[in-house]
Amino acid sequence: MVAKRLDKVPVMTTDEEAEAFLAQDLSNLDFTKFRAIRFERQPKGERVATAAPKPRRRKTG
Repeated sequence: MVAKRLDKVPVMTTDEEAEAFLAQDLSNLDFTKFRAIRFERQPKGERVATAAPKPRRRKTG
């Protein structure tokens, strides 16, 4: 049996590129390097600040 050659999934940098890619036939693509991920779907109970606080200025003089 001859192995079917699969195409690599291209790197996309814009939403437009991704939409055009998904609109085509994807049956000849190699998805072996993909991995499953999970997203949290429940809202957090508290807000979490992701920005670091600004450093305080020291008084001189």
